[in-house]
Amino acid sequence: PSPRYDFALDRLEAPGEALLVGGRTGTLTLSEDTWLWRQGLGDRPGQVYRCALDEAAVDDEWYTGIAVTWYAGGHGAAAEDSVPGARLLVWDQGAWEEKDTNSLAAPGEAPLLWATQDVEALQSLAVSARRILGVAVTPFGTNGKEYATLNSSYAEVVLNYRLPEGDD
Repeated sequence: PSPRYDFALDRLEAPGEALLVGGRTGTLTLSEDTWLWRQGLGDRPGQVYRCALDEAAVDDEWYTGIAVTWYAGGHGAAAEDSVPGARLLVWDQGAWEEKDTNSLAAPGEAPLLWATQDVEALQSLAVSARRILGVAVTPFGTNGKEYATLNSSYAEVVLNYRLPEGDD
């Protein structure tokens, strides 16, 4: 809905649902519309690890590899089925790309893993003026009828780099 004030909002019986009615969108502008909000039914929780590469004072061409280890598990819903498991995602050129998955409801002995030594791939991962690297975990499935859960106990991102050869 458009920004407004003087509206009516009520929580409904179903988890995560609310009804918004009317309100004012301007000084003399009344709105008579009705909105049903279904918060999170298609969403999933997530945890994000972000690293500002500029703060390390290392140029892009110096990086030689990255290795991600994340102990996580999750639980969500797909259609009518309950789905255990988590996925490891890396922000790559404007979208989250799945790199690894597991079928654990809670962190266990098998972490989510991803590594690359592809220099071109490494250079495409950092975004924004501060060259932010983003890694995330989410559960399989969405909130569906129940709320999805994510359990994470340990995350490690190792960036390997070489220093340039000095001028003599």
